[in-house]
Amino acid sequence: MSVETTLFDPDGRRLYLTPEERTAFRAAALEAPRQVRTFCTVLHDTGCRISEALALTPRRIDLNGQAIHDRLSQGHGGHECGQDQ
Repeated sequence: MSVETTLFDPDGRRLYLTPEERTAFRAAALEAPRQVRTFCTVLHDTGCRISEALALTPRRIDLNGQAIHDRLSQGHGGHECGQDQ
């Protein structure tokens, strides 16, 4: 079975950034103040939703393991995301 990825939902709303937009987002984030830069880096590097990033607490961040443990989403136990995945 083939899974087709589309840039727009059935109502014509954008779903994802293009590679060029992701590069521009990352470049702009690196020039922003520390809190904005950190927030944008989490979004960029993990692919988490904005609501997931806003709900993060220090307990969910594993600096040694370079992972963010997210148990809020997916309705069935959550998921984990990190730079090594």
